Amino acid sequence: MTAPPATGGGSEPGPLIPLAEAVEGITDLGFWLAGQLGGHARTVAERLGGGTYTPDLAAADAARSVALGAAAWLRIVNEVVDAAVIVARAPKPNTPTVKVRLPAPFEGPCTLRLNGPLKSRFDPPDVIPPTRVSLPRRLGPKQVEFTVTVDATRRPGVSYFGRVTATPDAPDVGAQSVDFRVGVR
Repeated sequence: MTAPPATGGGSEPGPLIPLAEAVEGITDLGFWLAGQLGGHARTVAERLGGGTYTPDLAAADAARSVALGAAAWLRIVNEVVDAAVIVARAPKPNTPTVKVRLPAPFEGPCTLRLNGPLKSRFDPPDVIPPTRVSLPRRLGPKQVEFTVTVDATRRPGVSYFGRVTATPDAPDVGAQSVDFRVGVR
């Protein structure tokens, strides 16, 4: 059994069977590794073939190779831990919430807007699309705190970062933006 087809590059939940979800995560990691390592290998081959390969470029390529190797191992360890958690956890919704505070209150009401998807700090980032993030549409005068709820069902257990912009109704008052972090288990 699977969820509806993903849209926007894997933004929707994946398989509903935990083992299939774990396999999907490892498969996604394989595609990421192939893309990163293949791109680096192509760059090195083009430099070698072009006859412009210098000792400085060789050192830079060696450093990039070491960095890619380290990133790959970190991602592999993370994916193995995620797979174990996914297989072991009970199949239920995962909806963490986070309290967010504006830097200062507005005299009048304001409108809240999420600025794009939530993203992890990975490269490439894990993403939670705005359609899976809930927050109040409006805040009343002098109100500074609100709750953001995230549907993180079937998303990797990492920290995701987002930004909310509050735009006051008063045209002569500037908007405020606030960054927030939500931890997904």
